[in-house]
Amino acid sequence: AKDENYLDPMETLPEPPAAPCKRKCGACKICTTANSWWSVFQRVVDDIVSRSNIHKCGTNKNRDGSQNKARAYKGCLDNMWGKCKARFPRPTFAHSEVDPVTGALNLKKKEPWINTFTPVVSYLFRCNTDITSMRSGTAIRAVLMYVSDYITKVSLKTHVVFDSVRAMFQKNSK
Repeated sequence: AKDENYLDPMETLPEPPAAPCKRKCGACKICTTANSWWSVFQRVVDDIVSRSNIHKCGTNKNRDGSQNKARAYKGCLDNMWGKCKARFPRPTFAHSEVDPVTGALNLKKKEPWINTFTPVVSYLFRCNTDITSMRSGTAIRAVLMYVSDYITKVSLKTHVVFDSVRAMFQKNSK
């Protein structure tokens, strides 16, 4: 049964947090309001993550396993190896750590089919987020390639592409 009062959090703006209590007593009206806001925050983040951050390799398949004819894109498994292009399932980590061999920052992650996310970012942006550390040169190069491929799509005007590249160089030269 659907709740008639339910509002999809991905179609609404985030509510600002309540003002904190200066005494931190835990019993006054201000503390109760702040605690209530945090409960709503956690529920909304859970809702957003469950709706947008869980990867499903078979989203373009019918229940019987056949290709959904309504969708032209065959999905992340459409390659010669039959492996997920998005690299799912991903490794899990009981706690955040730095990999001693590669120096990569591995954030705490307990679900192999969910993107790494930060609750505050998910709450504010209200969409699929994939939070990854950019501390390694390989990761930075991958992002630059992704961004350059994205901004050089045919639909973009040449002057927009050059402005973006110039801004990127100016930002990184500081």
